[in-house]
Amino acid sequence: MKKTKKLKRTYKKFRFSDCLAYLFEIWKSPPRACAVVSMALLDKLLLDVLKSGLVPVSKSQDTLSAISVDAKINLIYRLGIIDKDHYKVFCHVNGIRNAFAHEVEVSTFDHELVRYKMEKIKSLSPIKKWFEIFEFENARRTLKEEFKAIVQYLIRFLLTIDVKGIEVKHGDVYSFLNWVENRQQTITTPGSVKNNRKV
Repeated sequence: MKKTKKLKRTYKKFRFSDCLAYLFEIWKSPPRACAVVSMALLDKLLLDVLKSGLVPVSKSQDTLSAISVDAKINLIYRLGIIDKDHYKVFCHVNGIRNAFAHEVEVSTFDHELVRYKMEKIKSLSPIKKWFEIFEFENARRTLKEEFKAIVQYLIRFLLTIDVKGIEVKHGDVYSFLNWVENRQQTITTPGSVKNNRKV
C-alpha cells in the first residue's frame, strides 16, 4: 500500500528579529514607501497568524496567500483571533497604505486623509495605552513617527498570537445518522409502510 506523504508547514513564521531589517528600511523610507512596506510586513504577519491555526496543505491547494489584506484582516477578526479595536486599527492602517498607494496627491502624513485616519487610530484603546506607556503624546512626534510607533506595536501584537487550532463544536451528527438509518430500515420493512410514512 502506498504511504500517504505527511505534509509539513512550508512557511517560515517571522520572529521580531526577522522584522528588524524591514523596520530599519521602513524608518528611513519616504512617507509613501514607509506606508506601503509597513503594510506588506503586517500582511506577512497576518498570514502567519492565520496559517498557524490551519491544517497544512500542499502549495497547489494553499490559496490563503492570494487573498487581499482586507480579507485577511476581516477573517482574523471574524474567527475571534483579534478584538474589534484591533480590527479597526488594522483597517485604518491599511486605509493609510491604500491612500499612499492609490491617491497621487497623498505624498505626506500631513495630508488631511492620512491625518484623519491617524486620529481615528490614536483614539482606539490599544494605541492610546501604547502611547501612554511611552508618553508618546507628550513627545511632539511627527505623524510619520507616530505611524511607525503604531506599526511597531502591531508587529509585536501579531507576534504574540499563537493559534493552536480553531475550536469547532459539531452537532451530534452520528446520532442523527443512526436515527436516519434506523428510520430507513423501519420504512423498508414489509408490512410497516402504512404506519411509518412520516419521517
